[in-house]
Amino acid sequence: EYAVTGCSLMSVLFVLVAVIFLCFPAQLMGFFLKTDHAHHHNDIIALGKVFFMVAIAMNYADSIRYVLMGTYRGLQDSKTPMYIGIIGLCFISVSMSYFLGSVMHEGAVGVRIGLASGIVCTAIYMLYDFVIGKLAGKLRVCESA
Repeated sequence: EYAVTGCSLMSVLFVLVAVIFLCFPAQLMGFFLKTDHAHHHNDIIALGKVFFMVAIAMNYADSIRYVLMGTYRGLQDSKTPMYIGIIGLCFISVSMSYFLGSVMHEGAVGVRIGLASGIVCTAIYMLYDFVIGKLAGKLRVCESA
């Protein structure tokens, strides 16, 4: 029940963040750009918009992952999210970042997409486990007790 509430609240707040990222990317990046290099701003803002889009997907998945990790910890299981995180971040993210960034020559955007892919995979697995898998079984046992 708390995990569903946490995911719902996080989703509502995240829509607000996503709207800000999508509607005001130039203003957000303007905080970090010097005004004396205005001729480079268009290129940087174009690249920043891509990074913001990747960040939206990655941060949403990461938020779901953190809420569900708290659910695991509440059930006295901290090893499972650790193993899921190691597999997702160390194996999926690193290999996808290398493949997209170096092999496919996508550069920084490919590295960022690779990082996001591992986080999204771990969030999807944790969500599956929460709804259908082992975590769902543990939650049913706790509710019936």
